[in-house]
This record gives sequence, C-alpha cells and structure tokens, in this order.
Amino acid sequence: MSKEIVLYRKHGVFSLSSKAVQWLMTERNWSCTTFTEEHKPLDADADIIYKAPGTKFGYAKEGYHINWFKHGTDDIPFRTNTDVIDAIKTLGTDASNDYDYLLEEKTNPFEIVDIPTGCRWRIKCHDGFETIAIQQEMEY
Repeated sequence: MSKEIVLYRKHGVFSLSSKAVQWLMTERNWSCTTFTEEHKPLDADADIIYKAPGTKFGYAKEGYHINWFKHGTDDIPFRTNTDVIDAIKTLGTDASNDYDYLLEEKTNPFEIVDIPTGCRWRIKCHDGFETIAIQQEMEY
C-alpha cells in the first residue's frame, strides 16, 4: 500500500493555475469566496479565493487562487489531497501556475510520487526544486 504526494520539480514556487483551481471548484465542489476591503477572505474556511477584476490586493493576478490562509502549499494534507492530485493528473501542464507564459514551451513542474506506507518522509527543497527523503521503518 502507498500514498501519493505531489512534488514541485522546477525552480520556483509551488502553485496551481487558475484553470486547475476552477477545476477543483467545478469537479470537486471546493468552496469559493472573495476578499474584503481589509484584504481578508470573506469566508476564511473557503478553499478558494476569487480576485475580481480591479481588486487591489497584493501581487496576485485576477482570477481564482487557492486560499493559502486555509491550505498551506507545503502542508502534507494539501500535497496528498486526492482532489489536488486528480486535478494535476487530469490537466497535466495546464495545472501548473500561470507564470510559465515566459517560457517557449510550457512544461509540467509537478510529479506525483508513491510513498510506501509505514515510512517516515519529508519534502526537501532547494530553490523551489523538491525531492523527497524517505526513511524506512525498521523493526528490531
């Protein structure tokens, strides 16, 4: 038996595209909210935040974004979430962040790896490029 986890295999920051976030809303019924004027989500428990055109909030583009107030990019529950994994498997390169437009050819930065159950593991990161360290449990 094993567990799947998403790794980011490119230098940069783990993020999902607006298309992937919308897929989570439509295909998996993830909840959505917007920002208040105080730059906080209207519903802190919502999975997704929509930034409407003309909204002045941070550097995020207009569109749909994961609510990082609720889901941390490096949180194990998010990285092993079957909905997130299915979105990446379904959309492929279209699941990757919206900043790859600078590249001549868009590449999929995500890799889904299987981790055997009964192992201790952690994500290691170097300038955004992630690997996984697995420690096999041993009985004496």
